[in-house]
Amino acid sequence: MIEVKGPRLNNTNTEKFGAVYASDKRLDITVLPPMSRLSVSFHDIPQIMSCGEVCSTDAVITNIGPCPISKLKLAVSDPSHVYMETKAASLPKKHVCVLSEEETADSKIINRITLLTLENGSLNSGESIQAKLWLHAPLSPGAFDVELLFYYESTGLVGKKKYRLLRHHSCIYLERSLSLKVSSTVSQNLQESLKEAEDVPGSCSYTTNLLVEVINNSEVDSTCSSYTIAGLSCNSKNWAAVPHSSLQGQTLKVGPWPGESCHLCVKCVQHLNAAPNRLVLSQLLFNDLQDPLNSWWRFSLRERITVRDLLADPLPPNPAADHTPPPPKQDQLDAAHILACNTLDMVVTAVWKGERGGREIWGQHSIHLMCVGDSISFPVSSLVQAGEEEKPPVRIIPETPLQLTPAAIPPASKQKHMVKVSAHFPDSMDHDFVTNRLCCLEFELYLHNCSACHLNTFLNLAPEGLPGSTAGLSSQMYTPQASTQLLYVGGTVRKVCLSPWGSSKVPVRVMITSPGTYSLGVISLTSLRVNASQDKSEQPIPQICQLQTAVTVRQTLRPHGSHNT
Repeated sequence: MIEVKGPRLNNTNTEKFGAVYASDKRLDITVLPPMSRLSVSFHDIPQIMSCGEVCSTDAVITNIGPCPISKLKLAVSDPSHVYMETKAASLPKKHVCVLSEEETADSKIINRITLLTLENGSLNSGESIQAKLWLHAPLSPGAFDVELLFYYESTGLVGKKKYRLLRHHSCIYLERSLSLKVSSTVSQNLQESLKEAEDVPGSCSYTTNLLVEVINNSEVDSTCSSYTIAGLSCNSKNWAAVPHSSLQGQTLKVGPWPGESCHLCVKCVQHLNAAPNRLVLSQLLFNDLQDPLNSWWRFSLRERITVRDLLADPLPPNPAADHTPPPPKQDQLDAAHILACNTLDMVVTAVWKGERGGREIWGQHSIHLMCVGDSISFPVSSLVQAGEEEKPPVRIIPETPLQLTPAAIPPASKQKHMVKVSAHFPDSMDHDFVTNRLCCLEFELYLHNCSACHLNTFLNLAPEGLPGSTAGLSSQMYTPQASTQLLYVGGTVRKVCLSPWGSSKVPVRVMITSPGTYSLGVISLTSLRVNASQDKSEQPIPQICQLQTAVTVRQTLRPHGSHNT
């Protein structure tokens, strides 16, 4: 027998002069009413996976207790690479589609807890539900810990003791597979924006090019060393990848030896997304391989989520959250328009197929590009790491003073793609130079504003210092003179006002004195915001305008024996 004595009481005089002790209930047993009990069994969780591999495991969730389960939640350690679903979700069979609110929700996860759906809102005693546990191996080799925590409540219980917990932990070894490098470049090509509905009017927009390089980063003794690129997927709010006819029906393989690579170039066009809170998903399939993973695209969306670290301190309250900000100024609006013009916000996913132990495996590598012009590679190839040069020492004192107050307007490097130029001209023409020594070629330049700012554009058809220009010949005394066989006539310097997302047509006339092939794209283009023109606080920003304008002028064939008098 165990006898315990409670704490001595010393509050009143009677308690002080006498040995009075409180009752002790620490050994009393508290009997609770019956509770539910959960059992979760997994069919087969792999022990070895390749980096980026995607696999699914069948799970059976059973209530083996005497009481029904009213609420079932699941918390995972890494929602970007682990999630469980009770109902399969497949994609529509379309090249470009706008995801629904429910499908886009995968990109907006802010915590690690998911509410699992139960039929009729409860799971009775002895009943079970089927679920799938999806695993996406991270891109870094090593140990991959899968930690699951099930939370469930019993029906009819109240208070703090109405729930129970069930934990699961698995450790998977990851071996090297592939490296993915994606670069985005601005294209000079103009194309009509993609639109979901036929009655929505389209608008002319500029395009970007995605340069994708897939490198074999596996070890020599890896269990899977040969890969096939099955397709490419992109999800963004305002961009979509365009299929290319030369990629259809091809088999893109990455060699079995480390360091071998495969290169792709894909064009992206702006999409007129009417719902900014939804994502545009584009899919490019390169061959007839049927991907058995019907939920792979959900991991592509989960590349966007940012879950706070479990050990991180909570965010402090923001005192200005309830404060109504003043209306933005014109410079602030222009800055937002310029940033929107350079924003890509696209997750590029390469879907691949491999083989391990005679079994087909599937995987994907994803990279999130935020701005046009970004270039990201992850993970870095081991061959590249071996040849890296030593990095320079860290400077404690910076060379340039820090800018305490950020500028309202983005730098000039973010404004050099705001105006696009395209030309409409004949590829070739015939002219009789014997009869008329001057050949007049007329064509049109189209200037397109790719931003929501009001711009003043300055077009110079014969800029100084560029090859092929005829301006400033008198200053070139000791250098070879530029050819005078091509001469722009009329106004060589034009000022064009462009409205937001507007276009303007500029007629151009060129005089040619002899047959040959000429380039008409030697032009200079600068732009300046209208608001900056009024304040005189900024200088015109040079725009990148590279035109492929080659025109061939041929001598007209004259009849034999004809003479010019």
